[in-house]
Amino acid sequence: MLFSSSSTSLSSEVSQVLSENIPSRSTTLTGDSTQFQINEDLGTEDLTNGLPKKLIQLKKLKNGGTTIKKAKTDLEYCYDSLRLYENPYVATSRDKKSGYSIELCLDNKYKTLMFCDLQLNTDFPVYYDSSLENVAENIERENVTPLQIRGKIRIHIDRDDQALLITSQSISLKCFTKEYACFVDSGTGENTSSSKIIKELNNTEFFESSSYPKQQLKVTHHSSSDQKILLARGTYDYPFTFTLQANTFPATFSSFFGKTHFRIESSTSIMRIPSKPKGFLKFSKNENITDKIILTEEIKVKRVLPSTNMLKFEMFQLRSYNAASDVVVSVIGNSKLIEIGIPFQMILSIVKKDPSVELHDASLAVAQRMAIPSIDLKTMDILPEPYIKKSEYLLRTVESQSFDSDKTVYGFCFDDVIIPNYADGLPSWFKTFYFEASSFYPNYAALKVTHLLLFRINYSKNEVIEGLEVRKTYRVTVNFPVFVGDSDISTSSLLPKYEKFENISDLQDEPPLYSTVTVEGDN
Repeated sequence: MLFSSSSTSLSSEVSQVLSENIPSRSTTLTGDSTQFQINEDLGTEDLTNGLPKKLIQLKKLKNGGTTIKKAKTDLEYCYDSLRLYENPYVATSRDKKSGYSIELCLDNKYKTLMFCDLQLNTDFPVYYDSSLENVAENIERENVTPLQIRGKIRIHIDRDDQALLITSQSISLKCFTKEYACFVDSGTGENTSSSKIIKELNNTEFFESSSYPKQQLKVTHHSSSDQKILLARGTYDYPFTFTLQANTFPATFSSFFGKTHFRIESSTSIMRIPSKPKGFLKFSKNENITDKIILTEEIKVKRVLPSTNMLKFEMFQLRSYNAASDVVVSVIGNSKLIEIGIPFQMILSIVKKDPSVELHDASLAVAQRMAIPSIDLKTMDILPEPYIKKSEYLLRTVESQSFDSDKTVYGFCFDDVIIPNYADGLPSWFKTFYFEASSFYPNYAALKVTHLLLFRINYSKNEVIEGLEVRKTYRVTVNFPVFVGDSDISTSSLLPKYEKFENISDLQDEPPLYSTVTVEGDN
């Protein structure tokens, strides 16, 4: 066996690990922490540490897209986290030739964090319009229990004739974002029309903003200034814990108008100690044989409604008239909260006041409004009216044969209206409610997604124009703002699934996680 306890004589800066139990490291981020305080409190480097940056693609690295061979310590390696094709998630690195593997171990229950802190306000709910202003007032969060991410880095060496020197090892939780705005050039002449262009907001001097995290938490097991750690054959675990308070990170989101994305990233720098005399001579001369192993795993952050929110159980009712009051439309909905993949009920009533009215068709659609800031291209000031991208998804139609011309009152009950899941045909452009603060413009939102239910009734009637009777076509539109969320949005208001037990010994020491809840109708 080449390596024994005498291996520590290689360098006074090298300490050998004889125990496989390495102390756990942890860090906590609170809502009151600024990024400067975070770095200071955790003893980590500044987010921009002054080193030259080098843009890499993880998929081009060795050992399955994980290893930078002969990595330089005077460079900072960056990658565009949002380009998943170039930089996929890889959680395990294996070097068969050198006889070692490094794995980022993270349980599935820690890969999605759901904060029950989504407040909608009662006076004027934030989902009612597309305004981006007063974001600080509109997104007040409830004080909720902090959430943790726990995992470990496992290093396994399976050869007696090989060893590793760990020169540094750290774990980071990184938040990558892209914010967009509509830049408006109003022109100078009286007849000059304004031009608009949508561009990314970027305050970095290198690459794109998504190549470097907006925020990060970091746990350092070994820094480059610490003693090097010699690992011989065996398995070594480096446990870590991140603790997050509510309202410290934005929620995960992805669209053409903005992205927020999280990664757990493990960075391990090693020096491979060669077993052959020729290679050992190079090693003793401190030639560059340092490799950097980068492992990543996706983390999702969600905001869900607190258990005190009753939006799911609030009905709505509205009535609409056209200008001539010849058609009256009434709508009743069983909930102001619509969950993707969960059926909801709508009742539509149409009353004809004019006998000549002929109803052609009716439709129900959900309209999406995605708003981003509008910015004056000359002054760079934010404009009062945001840029809004409008889209619609048709849910239900009522054809002309459903309308009996002899009737004056029509009623329709839609018991199984549903916004389908993405796997069942919902287009990728459709998003759930989103509202997070901008990094560039204080007190404004970076992006806001809201929804309306739209009822449209097309009809025609007789009118006399200049002594002639003509048939004219009209449309009545009824809209109502609704809150659209995914299947997790009301998780906190549901009780854990009931499980029958025979005796007291069957009870668990801890209550079940809310991720095991079931919605009504599953049993």
